[in-house]
Amino acid sequence: MVTGGTAAWAGFRGDEPVTMSISTSCSTWSRVGGSLGTARNSSDPNTYISCSVSTGASGSGSVNCAARDTQNRVASCYSSSPALINAAATIKGDSYVMFYWDCNGVCQSIYVRNSSYAPPKSP
Repeated sequence: MVTGGTAAWAGFRGDEPVTMSISTSCSTWSRVGGSLGTARNSSDPNTYISCSVSTGASGSGSVNCAARDTQNRVASCYSSSPALINAAATIKGDSYVMFYWDCNGVCQSIYVRNSSYAPPKSP
């Protein structure tokens, strides 16, 4: 049982702009992360983050993730890993997405968070 004073909460929220950490060597992975809503609502019309999933009738498939930050840096990766395809398929319009890739441009990890924290996309 909760007792005490009254409080009004509007819900925790925040902006999560597209950020990149690009490795200059093959010994570490590069990373991009950001909220789809924050990217869409950005005053920079070129900022984006996305993952596209493609599957064939045979069950084969692929995922391609790409992003551009406010510094106009562009990054992308590609994979045919079923686990990464499944992760990317959970992305919603207001998701936070983070992906890692190796020096060959192959996606190594895709993280998706669907929560009320991220801002919704404006039209």
